[in-house]
Amino acid sequence: MKKALKIILPYLLLFIILFTYHLLMKKSCDDLIFGKVLSNTTLINNLIFRYNNWTSRIIIEPFLLLFASANMHLWRVIDVLIFILGIAYLIKFVNKNNNYKLTIIGVLLFLIYPLCELSSAGWIATTLNYSWPFAFGIFSFVPLINNENNKKTNTIIYILCILSLIYATNQEQACALIFGFNILYLVDCIIKKKEISKYNITAIIISILSLIFIFTCPGNSVRFAAEINNWLPEYSNYSIIHKIYLGIVPIINLLLGDNIFAIFYVLLNINVITKTKNLSLKVILYFNIILILSLTVLRPVLLQLYPRFNGLIEVFSLPKVPSLNRLSLIVVMLSSYLIISSIYLLYKLFTIKKLLPVFIFIGGFLSSFITCLSPTVIISITRTSYFFYMLLIILILFIIEKMYEEKKINNKNELLLFVILFALAIYNCINIFLVI
Repeated sequence: MKKALKIILPYLLLFIILFTYHLLMKKSCDDLIFGKVLSNTTLINNLIFRYNNWTSRIIIEPFLLLFASANMHLWRVIDVLIFILGIAYLIKFVNKNNNYKLTIIGVLLFLIYPLCELSSAGWIATTLNYSWPFAFGIFSFVPLINNENNKKTNTIIYILCILSLIYATNQEQACALIFGFNILYLVDCIIKKKEISKYNITAIIISILSLIFIFTCPGNSVRFAAEINNWLPEYSNYSIIHKIYLGIVPIINLLLGDNIFAIFYVLLNINVITKTKNLSLKVILYFNIILILSLTVLRPVLLQLYPRFNGLIEVFSLPKVPSLNRLSLIVVMLSSYLIISSIYLLYKLFTIKKLLPVFIFIGGFLSSFITCLSPTVIISITRTSYFFYMLLIILILFIIEKMYEEKKINNKNELLLFVILFALAIYNCINIFLVI
């Protein structure tokens, strides 16, 4: 009973905070536009028009029209519950033994996420297109997680997971991630000669059908052409190198402006430091920690002490591809280094026996990187990176779980970890209340 209460309390706290946020949220941007649609046309006619002229998200949009045209209280309650569903199963994905400390850490990490980034197209429009597909997507893996833990999945959960798959795979990034991880699971079963799950095959089929639907939707190509003119006219002239730049640098710039990536990168380097005996590698790892802290926590101090440092930061945050010069090359090299070193260090920490964290990072990065194929990459990067943020939280939990398993956390550094996370969560919550 006590253990169950310890698990429930963090989610109760999360519910109170999220619901308080939601009471302050108002309709804006796309919410206002979608709220008026059904007063001028029917649902079916609108979906046909949108399919032919704008989007393949015809599973998501009926819900968006419903919530945008209704009183916000309906969306507020359901959205909070779906957020908690996503976070609970995100934590459960790692925390199979229901370690209540890991649950608290997972909730604190989510409270560090800059939630206001989900308001960029309107709260209702953005959550239904990004946080909901993530929540339903993570929930759709429950039968596979149960398989790994030798647990049975009842019929109701199977039905709910299939419905979750249908919703989640209507969003392009979620569909690609669900397809990729289900393929990895299938390959793992084949290599280890385990029984192949029928649900795994079903999820792959649903993902493939969704991908075909997305790529053949006429509205997506119409939208692509329209958004080039609206947001980035020079995009048509960009080479593959320019687009790769847009797929790497803006993502790193966004991550460096918040704390989740810094927490991930520092913890990753610290853990590899404790594991390796290679002196040269240790020097590089300490350099990595200084580098990430300089680009994040210590950035305001460095800007005061070294005004030239501002030039580097300005190139990071440019709204388009800069001219080729020394600073832009440094920015590309730094961004690429942070990505490549993260992959390498995850491999070093978890070794070939447990490559899932490596694949999660690659999948999270690619889910944001593919937005470079859209001319709206700069203006939409905040919301499209939601999947990467959530997968980084999973990776932080994997790292901390490993520290608990290897007894690398004593009372002193455990307290330090909780104090840092709690302080960052409080700071972020205050910022969110001020911005909403």
